[in-house]
Amino acid sequence: MQEVLTRDPLGWQFDPSCVLYLPLWRLDGSSFADRSHYGHLATVTGALWGPQGRTFDGDDYINLGTGMSNKFANGMSALMWINAATLVVNHTLIGQPTVNEITFGIEVNTGKLRVIFTNVVVNWYYSTGVITAGAWALVGFTFNNSTLTFYINGVAAGTEALSGSIGTLTEALLEGNGGIGYFKGQHGEVLLYNRDLIALEIQQIYLASKWRYQ
Repeated sequence: MQEVLTRDPLGWQFDPSCVLYLPLWRLDGSSFADRSHYGHLATVTGALWGPQGRTFDGDDYINLGTGMSNKFANGMSALMWINAATLVVNHTLIGQPTVNEITFGIEVNTGKLRVIFTNVVVNWYYSTGVITAGAWALVGFTFNNSTLTFYINGVAAGTEALSGSIGTLTEALLEGNGGIGYFKGQHGEVLLYNRDLIALEIQQIYLASKWRYQ
């Protein structure tokens, strides 16, 4: 019963707004389709499997391709279960690199989350809440083309007002590397939506999936 809840507590596989769902605790090999109904191909470089997810040792990543390039014009939500081994700067969770720059990304930076959208306003935006090294946390954000809201473990962790749309992501989306820094630690599950989830939805996802990481 618990696995069913973790896999699909809110209809992830059948919700058309969920454009990526990666349950990395599944033993899927080095190349597999994500579990959203889009079935994007994920190709692993390094990132060894374990029962709670994949371990990234500082030079590993998962290539998620370009299939989501035009999916986020009307907003975006990103959620990930992570266990960061260190909280130093530039540890990318998901990003789109372009020649040592980053056109979109979310990363861990000295314990805080930070996000960049170069199609909106070229700037980094930081959470007010922080995570702890060596501890699992559900982290992420929502963006509705006017407000960016960070979340940590189902609770809002800072907001920023900014206007504009994410636009088209022209390069491959990479998990664990965004061109300026690799992640070191574990990733358990990854969800991307093409809309801004409401706070109750995020709390429900947290409550339905946290058992695996306790």
